[in-house]
Amino acid sequence: MKHRICSKCKSSLPISKFYRRGRNGLQGLCKLCSKANWSEYGEKWRKLYPEKKRLLVRNSWNKLRLKVFEALGHKCKRCGFTDKRALQVDHPNGGGNAEARRLDRAGNGGGWRLMKLVIANPLKYRILCANCNVITHAERLAARHNSNPCVIWRRPGIGADRNKRRGARLGNNSASLPKGRKVTHQNLK
Repeated sequence: MKHRICSKCKSSLPISKFYRRGRNGLQGLCKLCSKANWSEYGEKWRKLYPEKKRLLVRNSWNKLRLKVFEALGHKCKRCGFTDKRALQVDHPNGGGNAEARRLDRAGNGGGWRLMKLVIANPLKYRILCANCNVITHAERLAARHNSNPCVIWRRPGIGADRNKRRGARLGNNSASLPKGRKVTHQNLK
């Protein structure tokens, strides 16, 4: 097996540890040093040109979003609304929050991964305007709990504390409601 010496770390490594250059040539840096070199270069570039980086990210996001619209359509499937600023990707069978949490590992680009998933599997998603998306979500919750979709729920546990604070801010003493009773829009006035 042939070996080569890396010009940066000075290690003698097998040829398989070097990237190829041209037809028969090999790079002078091993794969590890080459990756480190490129990441250093990228970091310096991002610090030197933050506006260019921001513009590149914005342009690539817009291109990806356009591909999503081409795959799913350019209007709301429910009401026909066409303003792209308010159009959103919906999961017709639910599970969107769980998928977003799964894709967004520690805050590292979950939106990009979701967009690419939508482009790859357009039959699992649809485009809805923001209003129809919220209405659909409320209808799903109401169907799950067998109630009116125009009801704000008191959640047990941590959510109940938040709802008590919200009720106090709105002049509604939700703490006095019996356990399990819903706070309706009429009570919030």
